[in-house]
Amino acid sequence: MTREVFVGAVMQLALCVTLPVGCTHKVQYGAIEKASSRTIEPTRNTSAAESDRKPAGAVSIESIPPRAEVYIGSRYVGQTPVASVRLFGKRVLVRVVKAGYKEWIRSLSVMGGHQRVKARLVAKSSSDTISIIAVFNVEARRVKLKASVLAAMSDYLGNLIAQKGTYRVVPRDDLKRRLVGQKLKSYRHCYDQSCQIEIGRELAAHKSLSTLILRLGGKCRVTATVYDLLTATAEYGVTAEGDCTEEGITASLQEVAAGL
Repeated sequence: MTREVFVGAVMQLALCVTLPVGCTHKVQYGAIEKASSRTIEPTRNTSAAESDRKPAGAVSIESIPPRAEVYIGSRYVGQTPVASVRLFGKRVLVRVVKAGYKEWIRSLSVMGGHQRVKARLVAKSSSDTISIIAVFNVEARRVKLKASVLAAMSDYLGNLIAQKGTYRVVPRDDLKRRLVGQKLKSYRHCYDQSCQIEIGRELAAHKSLSTLILRLGGKCRVTATVYDLLTATAEYGVTAEGDCTEEGITASLQEVAAGL
């Protein structure tokens, strides 16, 4: 489509005309027509947040075998080989996914400049269909339990889940070392979901388990919540109620484990 814009010969006016994308226009001053035309092209919108942020580094990612999907956090950035993906923040989670292969996950420190990463993918076996779960320490509220008792209950719960075979459980020693390596006051202090999700991802787990013992009235309720580490959302929960003695809470833990 063509639009004509005229500017009076006696008085030249500052004229602003909005034309649709793809429209070709020409400008004429009185009887003199300028021999030029222009087609309106679509403009690219850039969000204020994107334009204000400055990348802290970049990364190129390749994989063996190639043509695997790459995610930086939850953002899909393409198939391998991927070149010069901009990174923001101090640390990012890199995931490389390909059908028939185990998911490759690494926590990458953003150090400035350009980094190169090569992901060597391992073919899945029949046992790889079972999700890996990180069982975090049991937390107690409004009920007094010794730290050693809570640690023993946490180990016991992990063993019950492993025996059931619904999940493959991250070894408790690996979990403790990772938490201590994060310079927390103690691995027992990682009760917050954001802390557990971050640590679980670094351990290459698919799920995390957060367990709470809460005294309500004369009874203690044990609630276990399974979180999906990919979406960082609660998947489902199981609750059991019993006496607030060690024996009563242990029985509730057995009931919870049976429901997971």
